[in-house]
Amino acid sequence: QIAVFFLSAFFHEYLVSIPLKMFRLWAFLGMMLQIPLAYFVGRFLRGNYGNAAVWMSLIIGQPTAVLMYVHDYYVLHYGSVSEGVSA
Repeated sequence: QIAVFFLSAFFHEYLVSIPLKMFRLWAFLGMMLQIPLAYFVGRFLRGNYGNAAVWMSLIIGQPTAVLMYVHDYYVLHYGSVSEGVSA
């Protein structure tokens, strides 16, 4: 199962890194963090609590990773985020 997660995480990162022309590990880490989450849910949560934990990780995790890619892309191509802010 870990090998499947690793392979899936690699290809998720690959499919994001190539079009953006920048290598970050946000997609990879997001996929790999599902392994400890699955362990935690299987060990400590039952029924609807486990289901809610998995759905919350999917609902919050993916947009967070996308925002991190957007932030890194902006900083890489347009300079620092704080450069446009006047004091």
